[in-house]
Amino acid sequence: MKKLFLSCALALFGVVNAQQNSVKFNPLAVFGGANMFSYERAVSEHSAVGVGVGFSSYKITDVEYNSIAGSLFYRYYFSEVLKRWYATGGVSYYSGKVKYDGDKDNYGSFAINGKFGYQWVWDSGFTLDLSGGLVYRTYTYDANSPDTSVLKASGIGPAFGFGLGYTW
Repeated sequence: MKKLFLSCALALFGVVNAQQNSVKFNPLAVFGGANMFSYERAVSEHSAVGVGVGFSSYKITDVEYNSIAGSLFYRYYFSEVLKRWYATGGVSYYSGKVKYDGDKDNYGSFAINGKFGYQWVWDSGFTLDLSGGLVYRTYTYDANSPDTSVLKASGIGPAFGFGLGYTW
């Protein structure tokens, strides 16, 4: 069974051209990011699309958020796809629970972001990705509690990206 799995994996990777796929891990996403694990695929000479998933747990003053999230993004690389400078835009959706003042509530959050970044890809395939920009995020709450005024509202904020991974 192991040999069959290995043979299929090698055949799949053999069909894919060099430097067309990238997988990354962002350990900082636990503090509110949607791309804890991401996959990016080159679709043209300068363009790539990707998906991300993540979970987060963070606290803002006395309000604690825990969520799972998913994202879709597009990247335009100014030189070679999956390498060097890029501009990116994406959308994310978060679903989770919030604890505040002894109450608990469910929430959803939609976000749209724009960033600039740089992605290093070494000959070994090791990848480092750094980016920064802005995000607009909206929050909706089930409001099981009468006072939701202490909860984070919609707004614009900074967006940072960090990823360690492998590109092939």
